[in-house]
Amino acid sequence: IDKTSANMAHGASYYSGIPIQFQHALSSVRFSIKNETDAEVVLKEIKVYGLRYKGDFAENLTEDASDYSKYVRNDNVNPAWTLDNDLVAEENAYIGFSGSVGFPIEAQYVASLAASDVDQDGENEISNKLIPMPQELPTEAIVKVTYTVNGNTHHKTAELKGWKDLNDNPVNAWNLGVRYTYRLVYSS
Repeated sequence: IDKTSANMAHGASYYSGIPIQFQHALSSVRFSIKNETDAEVVLKEIKVYGLRYKGDFAENLTEDASDYSKYVRNDNVNPAWTLDNDLVAEENAYIGFSGSVGFPIEAQYVASLAASDVDQDGENEISNKLIPMPQELPTEAIVKVTYTVNGNTHHKTAELKGWKDLNDNPVNAWNLGVRYTYRLVYSS
């Protein structure tokens, strides 16, 4: 649809926008953490590596040859990535969190790991979202978590492929424009 003005009713006299549908070409990945023990757990770092990170993106919009200020939608093309096989090495890992945040006994889930603010419910919120390329998760895709328990440092690695969603279905791919939250639970 080639629109030059909005055809929707809007009460504000200054409104002159054109409605558009926004879709993100990447995926979004977040981590949350919970402590189900009586130990003092402090999160230090979350790294993700073994993912594909290079490729070409084919969109369904092309410039109009008669007027390069306009775009033409090609409904026969689905926006998609064609990824190279190169994988992010551990030494170049994506950082999902880096810092120091304690999770006392029975701490609730932290919805998003950046600023060490305390939200209205009294939960620490520390956030650092990853925005990786959508992809079928390689077997080599790893999350590495560094944390301390009662002052002793530990490292835990796990494959990302196959973690279950809330409906108990395995997540084997990250799709275009979708957010994924991984829950890391420290339990006995």
